[in-house]
Amino acid sequence: MKITYDNVLSHYKDEIELNDLAHDLNHVINVYLKMVDIDKVLDLGVDKKMILLAAFLHDLKCHVDRKKHCLLSANYVTDCWYAKDCKDPFIQQLTEKEVIVLSDAIIKHRASGNEVPGSGLAGLLYAADKDSPMLEKIVLRSYEYDNNCEHVLKHLKEKFSKEGYLKYNVFYKMYYGTTNIDRVYDEINNLTVEKIKNIKKFV
Repeated sequence: MKITYDNVLSHYKDEIELNDLAHDLNHVINVYLKMVDIDKVLDLGVDKKMILLAAFLHDLKCHVDRKKHCLLSANYVTDCWYAKDCKDPFIQQLTEKEVIVLSDAIIKHRASGNEVPGSGLAGLLYAADKDSPMLEKIVLRSYEYDNNCEHVLKHLKEKFSKEGYLKYNVFYKMYYGTTNIDRVYDEINNLTVEKIKNIKKFV
């Protein structure tokens, strides 16, 4: 089976739809489209089939264990490739080097990870997986995961504030611009529960 968008979508969509709303098929497709655009705008030259597989596999096992989904999804890739009876029609077409690169990108894509990748497929996936620097989008996606406004506010302050654990990599900064990132920092700093309710009400 050829590694095409339609084939990959058809093969993985049922399992991806088991994930929560913040990591569902819409998120995966958006990450894919953003990876393609960042790669084009920044002229990175990342292999198109690797972009496609990274996007569709990075959250594949989120429904199994959200906290460990990076490792579980990466292990799916390597375990399948090294198995003699690999049933994944796309992973079995990769070289060992491609499997290592793909697995590494999946492991490193999460914002709460210990490493912020700044190059290659890993850097591209990391940048594309982050919400664009628009307060409304950030709030709405967080609300999809937890529809309690107080919890959303706490999460946003802990993750998206200037002192938060989310660190933007070089690809993200080049693509979106530091001015837009600084604006969101200010908006998060002044965010309240009432403002979150208003965003939910009018967006």
